[in-house]
Formats: sequence, structure tokens, C-alpha cells
Amino acid sequence: MSTFLKRYQAGKRITVWNEIRALGAEVRSPHYYEDVKAVVDETMDRVRYNIDLLVARLREDGYKFVWPGHENYYTDRSRCLPNDDTPELITFLEQLTGPIPLVISSWMLRVGDLNLVGNHPKWPEPDMYTDALVVEFEYKSWGLEDHGARSYYEMEYNDWQSWVKEDGLETVGPFSLAFAPDVYHKVNVSGGTPYAIILPDAGADAIVDIYGKQSYFVDYLRKCFKWGGFPGFGDKEKGRDNGTIAELVVGLLDI
Repeated sequence: MSTFLKRYQAGKRITVWNEIRALGAEVRSPHYYEDVKAVVDETMDRVRYNIDLLVARLREDGYKFVWPGHENYYTDRSRCLPNDDTPELITFLEQLTGPIPLVISSWMLRVGDLNLVGNHPKWPEPDMYTDALVVEFEYKSWGLEDHGARSYYEMEYNDWQSWVKEDGLETVGPFSLAFAPDVYHKVNVSGGTPYAIILPDAGADAIVDIYGKQSYFVDYLRKCFKWGGFPGFGDKEKGRDNGTIAELVVGLLDI
């Protein structure tokens, strides 16, 4: 019987991901773990290829990577790659919250922090609602002190525990780990809650919560790549990219 990895590499990517999601925490059993982990890592390697390609093309086009209102934080900091501290942060998170999905630990180890917020010279106006792809778990670009991400997560988790103790889990809901601001905050406009993943989760893929609507992390990335890293052009800014998205998506790998 073909392994998950061989079938994924043969093009059955959506089918394979649906099957390994259905396994839930069973993906960590000896029977499945190595094969499932290989699919997850292969997926994230393809993600990293796409991101490297997008960032290179944007830079060639004169794209200005900048967070509106926070220029000193984000100029030329679109990518912050994993380093020796990354495995320690993953261990810390799992000790704090319980297991994190395989796809998130793989992202952290193989892709790193990403922030595509900025402005393109071919777009009709600055600070459009492009919902630029942002996935940050280590917050390296924020200039935090050593272990700053740990302190932030510990504070967030302790606050969540206090809310649960006061109001109950049914009212508060599960712990969510933010990885990106919402579409409005990305252009320095007051908006809603951050995009987040639900923890703990021992499965392969992560559950992403965006405005209370849940989807899978890999599906979210697929949507982002469909729009060259700027899914807002499929929604709030539809048809206003002046042809840039068609150029950005050429040669991106399916995940």
C-alpha cells in the first residue's frame, strides 16, 4: 500500500490531508507518525519555496515591506528564519499548553516568521485591505528581548486560565494562540481579534479561528497562495491589484 507521503508527492495532496486530519491524535501513534510527519514536512518545504519566491518577486517589484504606523518594526523584516532557539520555544509551548499540531511545529522549524504587510507601487493606493499573509510564532521582527515570545505566551495563557476559572470553559472557550493581526489591524485600523490557532491539539493540521469561523491551517495557506499572499484581493479589494497577483502566483507549488 502506498504511503501518505508517496500519494502526496503523486499529487493526491487534498485527499491525503483530509485523511490524516481524520486520524486526529492517532497521527502520533507509532503506526502513523513517521509517514504523517513526512507529509507535514514536505508540505512546509513547499510552503517555504512559495514564500521565498513571493518575497523575492515583491522585492524585485519595489514592494515596500512596512507595517503602517510601525515602520521601524517591519521595514525589510518580512522573513525571520528559524534558529537554535526555535526548538526550545516549541518545547516551551507544549509544556505550557499541551501538544501543538504537527504542522505548526514544522512551520516554526522549516519556515519561520513571515510578514508580507506593505505596499506595492502598482496598487492604486497605499494601505489597502489586502489581508497580507502574516504568520508569526516567535515575533523575532518585533525586537523583543531574549525569550520575549515565551513571556508573551505565558502571560496570555495565564490570563486565559484566570478567565476560565472565573467564567468557566464553556463561556471562555479553548485557548487560542494568535499568529497574525486581522485584516484591519494589518493597515493600522482598529479591527477585531487576531487570527489564531486552537490549542491544545495533537493532530496533524491546526484549527484556525478567524472572526469565530474555523478552518484548517493548510487550507488557509492554500487560499493565501491562490492570491499571491494577499487574499484580500479575493474579497475586500477584489479586482484592484492591477495584474500583480497573476504575476505573483506563477510557478507557486500546490500544497
